[in-house]
Amino acid sequence: MNESLELDPEGPDAYVQLARVVIKLGFINSTSSGANFKDGTLRTARQLLDTAMQLDANNGNVLVLYGHLATLEGRYEFAERLLTRADELGVEHPWLHPNWAALYLETDRPEEAFSRYLLVINSGTDNRVVVGTAYKGLRDYYRSIGDMKRVEETYLSQIELDPNKAWHHGNYANFLLSHREDEVDKAIFHAERALSLMDYPLGRRLYLKALCRKLETVADPAKAREIETKARSVDSEACGSAIIR
Repeated sequence: MNESLELDPEGPDAYVQLARVVIKLGFINSTSSGANFKDGTLRTARQLLDTAMQLDANNGNVLVLYGHLATLEGRYEFAERLLTRADELGVEHPWLHPNWAALYLETDRPEEAFSRYLLVINSGTDNRVVVGTAYKGLRDYYRSIGDMKRVEETYLSQIELDPNKAWHHGNYANFLLSHREDEVDKAIFHAERALSLMDYPLGRRLYLKALCRKLETVADPAKAREIETKARSVDSEACGSAIIR
């Protein structure tokens, strides 16, 4: 990034890229009350974006990222002015709609956020991170109105779009275990698929949970032993733990 500044010290995009890296590296976690960052992260990013704005106040990259930063800082009116300007200029940026949606959610406008997420899905963008953000936004909205059928559709749509992503299968298995008690076989299938793509702790836990739940309903001893053997191949104490159950 420093090289980009040396090559084009008068260009705003270099400062935008630096600000993006600062925000990414300074991120700690997300909670129900918002995102948490290391001390000084947002201030440093703001200084970089102020410089970028001075160089070109109508640069789409500047407007989109600064709009997001202003949302993170709670400067909602300023964020809306920046994102509105991006819209007026016809900026085509993969994060424009998600950043609008984030602002709408922070200002208690979930329906408008939902509309922006739909725009992302319908845009046909191949940016998988952006699409994943949009699907999560749609899921959260559908959950908030109690439409679990559409929640499930978002999981299936993501699997169809990117069938070789382990997390998509694992997340769907988790949904099934939480909301579709009669779909244990399907949960097992998707948990197995997730682990075949990537061996990760949560995937193993979901697989064990699905197998142990299936074991509780199996009457045939041979079938029960088969399921238990699968479970114990992942964890020798599987199906004997109250946590797993």
